[in-house]
Amino acid sequence: MTCVVGLVKDNIIYMGADSCSSNGDTYETTTEEKVFVRGEFIYGVSGSWRVNQLLKYKFTPPNNNNIDNVKGYLVVDYVDALKECFKNLTKHDEDEWDILVGYCGRLFVISSDFHVSERSEFKFNCIGSGSEMADGAMYVANTLPPEQRISSALRAAAAFSIGVVGPFIIKKLNAKIGQNMGVDNPDTTS
Repeated sequence: MTCVVGLVKDNIIYMGADSCSSNGDTYETTTEEKVFVRGEFIYGVSGSWRVNQLLKYKFTPPNNNNIDNVKGYLVVDYVDALKECFKNLTKHDEDEWDILVGYCGRLFVISSDFHVSERSEFKFNCIGSGSEMADGAMYVANTLPPEQRISSALRAAAAFSIGVVGPFIIKKLNAKIGQNMGVDNPDTTS
């Protein structure tokens, strides 16, 4: 149970998430962050905590030798390396997860079947159990500054989804140069 929200604006990729860890019956607030920056990538993970940890501490993306074909790189080289990293996941960890990937000024979702998707109409995307509420909030709050827009979407998801709980963590990455902007913006409202 989770909500991760990503947004691209002015060559900066913003991503925020809640802090809930749940088994469906109970939950706890966790210090394990669901959004993080690694090199040229910013990630948000819903579902398996093991997937989150492998992405954060083990996975090394392959070099992208064709920057003009970002999606092709993700679909082929990146996903192949991801599959290799995830090859020892347990059946429980394999079931349901999604990764929101910010790379080269774009947002992609990689699902547990390793399908890579990208929205064509909007510069935002949401994953997790609170994604529908967050999508609606992102759509109507398009005049707010990025951090406020994401925070509002996460608060909307928390209001209507039992699996979304603050504090909310927001990070950003300069999409032009893959530079971690170093901004942690904990929003403690829930």
